[in-house]
Amino acid sequence: MIKTKIKNISLINLRSFSDVRGSLSVAEIKKELPFAVKRVFFIHNVKKSAERACHASKVQREVLFCLNGSFKVDIDDGFNKQMIVLAGPARGLYIGKNLWRRLYDFSKDCIILALCDTEYIANDHITDYKEFLKIARKKNKQ
Repeated sequence: MIKTKIKNISLINLRSFSDVRGSLSVAEIKKELPFAVKRVFFIHNVKKSAERACHASKVQREVLFCLNGSFKVDIDDGFNKQMIVLAGPARGLYIGKNLWRRLYDFSKDCIILALCDTEYIANDHITDYKEFLKIARKKNKQ
């Protein structure tokens, strides 16, 4: 089990069942998922050298699952950073609000599922890292 050193993130292990027919993994709200899902999106056909996300959300919380392949996620709270590898559909990463995230090092067959607690809000994203650091450090002083 990977230990998280940043507050407001956690690894989610889904219940999985396997038999001769294959495997099934289950995510239920209030059991494995910490919120009701309002938006779902997929990331796929990404080049290994690409970077995705590179933002922090002021309001939105999300859970990422790697349905196929693997990728890396850097999480940053403005003071601490942690890299997490997601590979396989039975483990997800919960990312709370006000955390910078960068997705990278995608395997050729990588498919990512994102579950969000809000519908899309255009002005929710902080996309400038320096601005994110100012906001994060200001919140820490409060």
